[in-house]
Formats: sequence, C-alpha cells, structure tokens
Amino acid sequence: MNHPPGSYDALLAWALAAPMSGWDFDPVAGRILEKPPPWDYPALARTLVRAGGGPVLDLGTGGGEVLAGLAPLPDRSAATEAWTPNLPVARARLAPLGIRVYPTGDDLALPFPANTFAVVLARHERYDPVEVRRVLRPGGAFLTQQVSSRDGLVLRAALGTTPRQVPGGVELGPLVQAVTDAGLVVARQGGS
Repeated sequence: MNHPPGSYDALLAWALAAPMSGWDFDPVAGRILEKPPPWDYPALARTLVRAGGGPVLDLGTGGGEVLAGLAPLPDRSAATEAWTPNLPVARARLAPLGIRVYPTGDDLALPFPANTFAVVLARHERYDPVEVRRVLRPGGAFLTQQVSSRDGLVLRAALGTTPRQVPGGVELGPLVQAVTDAGLVVARQGGS
C-alpha cells in the first residue's frame, strides 16, 4: 500500500484503510519515529529461551512474529492472544513450529497447569504476576517489556486529544512491587 500525499484527512483515510495483520507495521514503515529502548527484547528473549531448558509461553503473541523469530522452540511451548483478529494470524504462523495459540480474556487467567513453563515472555501484554508465577517452573524466568502510561502523550497533544484515563497506571515501581509480591525475584529492571 503506497503512502498517500496530502492533507491530514487523506492520511487518516489511508491509515484507516491500511491492512492490519498481527503486529505487522509494514504499511507505515518509514513513517514511524520512535526512540528504541536501551535493550534488545528479542535478544534477551532468545538468551532466556536457549538457557531455559523447557517450554516457553508467550503472552499476547500478536501475530506470533517475535515468538517465531526465536525458533526453534522447546516442545510444548505455547502462546496466548486476547485480540480475536490476531488469533488466526498467530495460529497460521506458529502452528508449523508446533506452537498452539490459546485465546485469553480480561480476567488474565492462564489456561495452563502449574509449573509448566521454563520461560514466560510478555512483551507488551497485561499479565497477572500471580498467574505468571503459578505457570512458571521453579527456577524459571519471566521477561516483560511494558509500555509506560505516559507513552504517546506528545502525539496525543499534537492531535488535540486527551487520554481516556489519567496516565500513571503502568509504571515501573508498582510493576516491580507486584511481581515481587507474587513471589518472583527481579533480576533486572530499567526504563528508557
């Protein structure tokens, strides 16, 4: 899909018509300006998967792009996805790798037995730290890269919009506290 020239209205109409599949942002390649974090999430995930010695769970896999990039994955690895349009995309990408994708709901309950996974990944997905701890094997690892509630405020201001809720719901301190309260040990933390 070619980028349109023109007014804000033309760009908005083009964006609304652009195809969206999984988390493939190719239609807006070259139009996104972002400051990448000072770490490489896929590289960290790859290191944990290789060292984990057991199945991997990817929470909120999107279209399965990042998880597929970590292949080969241990037997009985799995993924979850809450956004219904992404389910067929993720399943088509991950099924050939032997990975089943499970739908999830707003309650954040995970449909797996306790002590199932050596590694749990949650790039941007909401999660319940108690559920993560429950499905992790003893000695397992959890990696997450959450987005601050303040993300996108400059863009919102430029567009003359306000957030639906006051920023502050996703911040490092409370996330670390919740993970610690769930019985997990925080080995590394940081913000951009």
